Amino acid sequence: MPKKLFTGVDGGSTKTLTVTADEEGVVIGAGESGPSNYTP
Repeated sequence: MPKKLFTGVDGGSTKTLTVTADEEGVVIGAGESGPSNYTP
C-alpha cells in the first residue's frame, strides 16, 4: 500500500512556504515562493 503524504502551506503577505512529508515524517520536498495573501 502506498504511503500517505501530507503537505503544509504557510501563505503570507511576503512569502509562501510549503513542505511535504510522508506518514513517517520523512520530508519529501519543501519550497518557497512569493506572496500569496491576496488583498484587493
